[in-house]
Amino acid sequence: MNKFFKTGLSALAVLTAVSFTSCDDWTETESEDLDFGTIDKVDPAAYAKYLQNLRDYRTTDHKKVYAWFNNTDNFVSQANRLTALPDSIDVVSLTDPANVTIGLMREMDKVRRDKGMEIIYTVDFDKFKAAYTAKMELATEEEPVTESFKGFLTDSLAKSLDYVKQFGFDGICIAYNGKATPHLDKDELAEYAANERLFIGILTDWHKRNADKSIDYIGKPQNLLDKSLLDDCRMIFLSDGVNATNINLFSYYTALANTEGVPAEKLGMVAAAKSVDPQDVKTGMFTDGTRALAGLASWVAVNPVAGIGIFNAQDDYYNPDRVYPYTRDCIQAANPSAK
Repeated sequence: MNKFFKTGLSALAVLTAVSFTSCDDWTETESEDLDFGTIDKVDPAAYAKYLQNLRDYRTTDHKKVYAWFNNTDNFVSQANRLTALPDSIDVVSLTDPANVTIGLMREMDKVRRDKGMEIIYTVDFDKFKAAYTAKMELATEEEPVTESFKGFLTDSLAKSLDYVKQFGFDGICIAYNGKATPHLDKDELAEYAANERLFIGILTDWHKRNADKSIDYIGKPQNLLDKSLLDDCRMIFLSDGVNATNINLFSYYTALANTEGVPAEKLGMVAAAKSVDPQDVKTGMFTDGTRALAGLASWVAVNPVAGIGIFNAQDDYYNPDRVYPYTRDCIQAANPSAK
C-alpha cells in the first residue's frame, strides 16, 4: 500500500479491496447496480477522505506505476473492470483503444474522477509495420497495394490519434523499438531514418498541438536516431523487460539504455503478468520457473528507476486469496508504506 495509508485508513483499504462491484449489462439502456454494502456506502465520509488522500498522493514524489490492460467489449468478470485495479496504479494503458464501449468510458471517468488515475493507450510503430506487411502479402496482380508504407503510416496514425478526443484519453504512450543501425547499408539506413522521422515527427507535431495531453515512451531508446522526443516524455519504459528470462537482465537492459540523450531519471522497467492461458507457459515467467513480476518486485526495491510497468495486468487478478497479488507486491516494493 502507499505512504498516505499511514493516516489510519488501512482498514478502509482492506475493506475496499474485498468489496465487489456489480457486473453491469451494457446492452441495456440503464445498468442495474447491486448493493453489496461496499465501504463507500458503509462510511461515505471515510471513503471520501481516502479518495482525497489517494488523489493527493499522485502529486507526491514516488515511483510511477503503469499497467497495460487488455480491455474487452464486455465485463465478463471483475478482471475486466478498471475499477477493480489496485488503487495505487498511476496510469492505465488500454491495449485496444478502438474498442472503448460506453461501459468502459464510464469506468474511465470514474477512476479518473475518484482516484486520479490516468487512462492512455499505446501507439505502436511495429504494429503499423506488421499491418502493412500483412496487407502486402494479401495483394494480388488483380488487387495490388498501391499505397506506400509512408502513406499507410500517415493514415493509420491519424486514425489512431483521433481516439484521444473520441474517447477522452489523457494521453498516449509511443512504442518504438527501432534497431541498431551500424550493419545497415546506405539505402537501408536512409529508409530506416525516413520512417523514424515520419513516425516521430507526426507524433511530435500532434503533441505540440495537444500540449495538455501526456506522452510516454516504451521501446529501446538507445536506437532512436533523434532522441529529442524523450525530452517531452514523462516516462521512458524499456520494452526488453517484457522478454526478460531472469532478474539480472533488468539491470542489463538498463545499462544498454544508459546512452547519451536518454535521461536516466525517467527510465522505467516493465514485466508481464503470468498468462492465464494454459497453453502459454512463457509469458510472465522466468526460465527458472519463478514469476517475472516477483522478480521485478525484488529488482525495483534496490534499483533507482523512475517507475515500473506491468503488462497483461488483468491476468494477475485471478487469485483465491488476494486479487492482483503480484501487482500489489510490485507496488509495495516500488513505494514502501511508511512505518
